[in-house]
Amino acid sequence: MKHILYNTQGTCSSQIDLTVDENNIIKQVVFFGGCHGNLQGISKLVQGMHADDAIERLKGIRCGYKSTRCPDQLSNALEKIKAGEYTPAFNIYPNDPLGLDCLSPFVVSFGKCMLYKYFAC
Repeated sequence: MKHILYNTQGTCSSQIDLTVDENNIIKQVVFFGGCHGNLQGISKLVQGMHADDAIERLKGIRCGYKSTRCPDQLSNALEKIKAGEYTPAFNIYPNDPLGLDCLSPFVVSFGKCMLYKYFAC
């Protein structure tokens, strides 16, 4: 598994937590901040998709005067993973008491405050 915690630029969301497998299939996407409902939808739609297909569909999406949007930022994060800029998934949460190497996020949003809890796959 390959993982990146990508710091977005020019969007309401501040980070994207992204994991893809060794075949570049998207396993999980979590946006921090932004339009919670829309970003949950995008996350579910790309889950199981090949990174190349998602990049092709999302790259260059803009909104009004802004030069980027959350889908465009997700395509940037996917390109970084494909370029080898990631951490192995089993090393991303070294303080995990269970030592899980397969993590799936459960996110609950309370306005701008996020509760982030992990469960085994």
